[in-house]
Amino acid sequence: MKRVYPPAEYRRVAHLLWDHIEAGLYKSGEKLPTVVQLAELHGIKEGAAYAALRLLTNEGVVIARRGQGYYVKERKET
Repeated sequence: MKRVYPPAEYRRVAHLLWDHIEAGLYKSGEKLPTVVQLAELHGIKEGAAYAALRLLTNEGVVIARRGQGYYVKERKET
C-alpha cells in the first residue's frame, strides 16, 4: 500500500501566504510577518517559516530586504 504524506509545513504556509497575496490581503510592497510571527501564528518551527518565505522569494512573489524583512514584490500593472 502506498503511503500518502501531507505536504511539508513550509509548503502549506507558503501556499497560504501566496493565496493571501493573490486575494489582496497583503498588498504590493507590504511587509509580511516576521519568521517568528509566522512560526507562532501557524504553530510551526521557525525553520519551516523561513523556508516558506524563501520559497516565495525563489518564486518571485516576495523580496527579502536584508535587516528589514520580507515584502510582497511590487507588481507592474499591464
